[in-house]
Amino acid sequence: MNIGIITFSAGNPNGVTYPEAEKIAATAREMGHEANVYASRFFSFFFDEHGTRLAYKEKEFPKIDVAISRVHVHKNTADRMAALRDLEILGIPVVNRFLPNLRAKNKFHTFQLLAAKGLPVIKTAIVASADYLDFALEHIDDFPIVAKAASGIEGKGVAIFESKRSLISGLEMMLQD
Repeated sequence: MNIGIITFSAGNPNGVTYPEAEKIAATAREMGHEANVYASRFFSFFFDEHGTRLAYKEKEFPKIDVAISRVHVHKNTADRMAALRDLEILGIPVVNRFLPNLRAKNKFHTFQLLAAKGLPVIKTAIVASADYLDFALEHIDDFPIVAKAASGIEGKGVAIFESKRSLISGLEMMLQD
């Protein structure tokens, strides 16, 4: 089987390395499969009346039997993950498909879906301004409170606040554009 591991991390511009994706490819090769890592930043897309075509490093994207995605993007997610959608359109099975990845990358959307289905979620308030802090605090039990910046990833942009005073100060910094 020919497996393509599609990675969406920035990699190292001087010597592109994707350790997690390379481990997956090495394991697949040990199992007798052909496997290659493809970095999303090298994809090009072409659309015309005949459909969609995908290129990689200025050549037609090679035929693969299945794609495994390793998504590490947190900004412009839908645009950056467009290669996954194109692979799906081209009929290539994708492990970790476009839409579930897109939904999972949007924490707000994830909370909406879980809560709408009646699944347990941590009490959460999402506010666009510290002006709405008192209203939001009415819906949260008590301190300490964990606050997370919308753009924070992998634990970055997260803080624990022990009082309303420290929360106000912290939110003012988090909400700055």
